[in-house]
Amino acid sequence: MAQTETVEKVTRDTTFDIMKGIGILLVLLGHVWTVLIPHIHQFIYSFHMPMFFIVAGYFSKSYEEVPNRRAAIKRYAQRLLLPYLFVAVVEVLWTVFLGITKHEWNAVYCTLFSYLYSGTTEWETSWGELYIGITWFLLALFWAKVMFLYLSRWPKWRLVVSIALAVAALVVHSFLPHTPWCLLLGLTALPFVSLGYEWRHIQLPVWGILILVAFWIASLLFSQLDMYGFIWGIYPITFLGACGATWLLYALCRLCNRYLPSVGKVFAWLGVASLAIMCMHQVEYATHLGNRLRAFLNIDMSMPVLYLWRYFLTLLLAAACMYIPGIKKLFR
Repeated sequence: MAQTETVEKVTRDTTFDIMKGIGILLVLLGHVWTVLIPHIHQFIYSFHMPMFFIVAGYFSKSYEEVPNRRAAIKRYAQRLLLPYLFVAVVEVLWTVFLGITKHEWNAVYCTLFSYLYSGTTEWETSWGELYIGITWFLLALFWAKVMFLYLSRWPKWRLVVSIALAVAALVVHSFLPHTPWCLLLGLTALPFVSLGYEWRHIQLPVWGILILVAFWIASLLFSQLDMYGFIWGIYPITFLGACGATWLLYALCRLCNRYLPSVGKVFAWLGVASLAIMCMHQVEYATHLGNRLRAFLNIDMSMPVLYLWRYFLTLLLAAACMYIPGIKKLFR
């Protein structure tokens, strides 16, 4: 979703922007259409977040390619943590406004401590449940990028070690679920970032891709993946299956880029704006802006129309963030 580094412009492939554009639409779809469309959650979650990490890894640089590592980590923070803080400030200010109007401050404390805690497992407190929601991706990607930067010092071992660290994170989460700052999620994302980097340097044969796609089908039938919830089912199947679905999506997006260029441009713009869309989706989701405006306008909407209305508001807010001076620097 967030592209923190880019390779040379001459090698840039807009197919990846199309992939992210489709991916961010799947994020929106998966969060609000689960009740209306059975099994869509399992289909979308089987690959959409791993795909974002793989694409981020593709555009990453190794330890040897980054002479100034501190400057690189600073760029990661500017690209990923500042949008996270922006969303946190907006949500806190919104709950403060509600607290002033309704004389109820539990929501303020809950939102504030949710973002300070920055954990994914819902933690029940006297103020409410602490959780950060959709922006977990930004923290997880930040940790994964930083860890990959240093792990890439050992090219022959980086993928194996990253998988071992991911499995260790899942084990730790099983008995220590309330961990802060999405650090464990960053470890579970690390293998996908590593694999994305390797993708730039290797060419999988067709039979290899077909085997990975077969694993994806098997994961849909026999396993389950939800990175945010630390649900991995049968880990080797879900991991390889997510990779297979990503490769398949890449092939489909290449065809779209070649034979449907107009459609590809739309998805590519959504991919470029995916960071803003994700953040505004969190804002709309937390403030219930779509529902509030519908109630203010006194308009009755069926559930599908209401969801489409919320999509429209999210995209409108994201487009504004992409062009408002000052704010646009956070999302471009």
